[in-house]
Amino acid sequence: MKRVALLLVLLAAIFIPGAALAQAVAGGDDSVLVSVERDVVIAAGDRVGTLVVVSGNAVVSGHAQTVVVVDGTLTVDGTVEETIVAVDSDVTLHAAAVVGGDVVLAGGELTREQGATIDGSVTRDYDFRFGWALTLISILFWIGITIGLMITGLVLVAIARRQVRGVGDLLTNEPGPAILATVILVIGLPVIAVAAIVTILGIPVGLAILLIVLPVLWVAGYVAASERLGRTVLGANRGAGAAVSPYLAVLLGLAIFQVAGLVPVLGSLVVGLAATYGAGGLVLYAWRAWRGSMTPVAPAA
Repeated sequence: MKRVALLLVLLAAIFIPGAALAQAVAGGDDSVLVSVERDVVIAAGDRVGTLVVVSGNAVVSGHAQTVVVVDGTLTVDGTVEETIVAVDSDVTLHAAAVVGGDVVLAGGELTREQGATIDGSVTRDYDFRFGWALTLISILFWIGITIGLMITGLVLVAIARRQVRGVGDLLTNEPGPAILATVILVIGLPVIAVAAIVTILGIPVGLAILLIVLPVLWVAGYVAASERLGRTVLGANRGAGAAVSPYLAVLLGLAIFQVAGLVPVLGSLVVGLAATYGAGGLVLYAWRAWRGSMTPVAPAA
């Protein structure tokens, strides 16, 4: 629900013409008042264009054009000229309340006293439909990311098959140095990036490390770890010494990790560790290759 709240706040800030976040009620219908974890009272005689309250309670005794409340309560004994949207929030309309548009309830209850006016309609259980939409978007996003990673994996194997296999072998055959390289990577690169950003000339370098170098290492490390996992699974099924296609290995490994990543909390942890550990192995492999000390590792299935 916090994602929904953030979405609503962003929509209020981006799509409402002339919007500006404020801490106090502004005197016009184009004003926007956003409050997070604080109660808001629009007193009689006060006006606000759009009121967004997240994790707080709102009372509208004056005039508001649109009201959005997330994870709180809304009490109206004034006028809401257009729409009320309540997400996981109860709405109480006193006898003097006037709503010129619709009331949309997503997981909350509506208490309407006799005399309260709603010119539009009341929509309930909106959260169910919204939840299905978010689920569909999440599934499509996962499919797109998975396909993109598989294409990246196939390309990396095609242009650097020996290197990808070498990194994978380091991860399983030399875990000690690989773990050390991972720790240095996780701590060292961010520290270097932040230190660079502190200086004006170093800002591009720091941003490049954070936005380009680290993501590229993460993806490449994820591919290398996936190739090693796929090679291990295929080797176990086909027997020792059997030839294993590196393309099939990387596809299988990525598929296993991506499906595992669907498990709440634990899945994300597994995928994150695999990618980070793979990036550490990649750094170790590159360091040894640069120093000309790359020694062959014992062949593995």
